Amino acid sequence: MDMNLSEETNTSEGAKIKLNIFDLIGMNKLFRCCHIGIYHSSVVIDEKAEYYFGFAAYHYTGIDSPERINNLPSSMDGKFYMSIDMGTSPYSFNQCKEIVANLKGIDRWLSDSYNFLFHNCNTFTYELCDQLLNHQNMDKYPKWLFRGERFGQFIYVTSVAY
Repeated sequence: MDMNLSEETNTSEGAKIKLNIFDLIGMNKLFRCCHIGIYHSSVVIDEKAEYYFGFAAYHYTGIDSPERINNLPSSMDGKFYMSIDMGTSPYSFNQCKEIVANLKGIDRWLSDSYNFLFHNCNTFTYELCDQLLNHQNMDKYPKWLFRGERFGQFIYVTSVAY
């Protein structure tokens, strides 16, 4: 994907990328040992900006920022669970913001495409981390974050959808 990022001097240090994970239900504590639950995730860039994906309104981007960094959006209930240092981006903070701005213009990230089980905040944070880190350090992304939704997908496909 050619982003045509604005060029900055080589003295710019890469932005620090962090993944925040929030418990959306209290029952997550019971299943913590198997890393299964319902989680919200967001990406923090240099402790200056945080982005997540969710439903806001039809025909508008679903990429948004919480009111305060390292907090859930006020429209959601839940508790902070953990942060994972994903590494340092080869891009500066401003270039990272450009990547997010580019994603906001893609139909895939319109609110309309949000689906709790199949295309949600975890899908977005995985893709955003992948782009911000230029496909490096993705082994740090917790694959267990998808277990709860995969379980829900299985239930949906085997019982509700048919």
